[in-house]
Amino acid sequence: MGSDYEFDLTKLKEEDLNHTELLSKAKEILDTHHFPFTSVLILDDRKFVLGRTGKQKVFIEPLAGISSLLSSRATFAQLQKNTLTRVRGLNHNVRGPLSGIRSRLELLMRELEESPELAQNDAVQIPASRFKDTFHKILQSTDNLQKQLTDFEQVLSWLDPAQDVTILLPGQVLETIRQYMVTDLFVKRKIQIILQPQPPLRSITIHPILFVEPVLRILDNAVESLRSQEGGTIHITASSSGSDCVLEIRNDGPKIPDEFLDKYLYDPGVGRFEYGLGMGLSFSKWLIEISGGDLTLLENRDSRVNFRLRYPRRP
Repeated sequence: MGSDYEFDLTKLKEEDLNHTELLSKAKEILDTHHFPFTSVLILDDRKFVLGRTGKQKVFIEPLAGISSLLSSRATFAQLQKNTLTRVRGLNHNVRGPLSGIRSRLELLMRELEESPELAQNDAVQIPASRFKDTFHKILQSTDNLQKQLTDFEQVLSWLDPAQDVTILLPGQVLETIRQYMVTDLFVKRKIQIILQPQPPLRSITIHPILFVEPVLRILDNAVESLRSQEGGTIHITASSSGSDCVLEIRNDGPKIPDEFLDKYLYDPGVGRFEYGLGMGLSFSKWLIEISGGDLTLLENRDSRVNFRLRYPRRP
């Protein structure tokens, strides 16, 4: 797999080109994370940005501050947009069959409502109530799936780089994100997400990606943290403070180890999860700050890790 990658090393210095270990580490990440957003490689205390410009086209360049990450973000935007288009197409293709299934089940339900207490064939007798209960559950499942698809498409549309600055209602956006994330997998992992808006919650004018992407990344970190202790709860509170929108995302998982705080928590490439790339908090902080807000770790102790996201009403 790794031999198929086409590496662009034009921005590396001459002494870096002989670093076979650098390429080996890059291939290892690419093979493990098939569609990485951007990664930071650390080799001999030097940092490099690793990113994609195509499915097999990859660049490696020295990390020269947040501007390198900005460039990487812009480079990835077209790939992200193409993915968005494909997912929307899949969404459209799934809705048709779901609609057909639902209409047939509704027809069967109407027939059962008019049937006698027992429906029978030549071999067995089955209570009509069992049919009704089964079909009712299937209808609920299709409704839930359609709702998940709607929420998924909405969240993806917010992450479209071509999206314009718009007026967002934070409470509605957060509820959509919460419903999009809460799936059967969350139930199995015993993870709950509780949203607590505190009215009056004013609208804010912002590019959706600046609001939604940091929230998703911090929620992802919270989920990974809770997985290590086999479940828990994520609390999201949203309030207005003066002209600002303030979010707090708190989980009852283990504290962030001091070793990561010592390395500077928001430094790109500092990751604490086995399959993470160490970019979540770095990008979140950058996205919030360019909107005029800030990201702060309010609390860090076992069973209480709390991040505050502050957004101005107008950037």
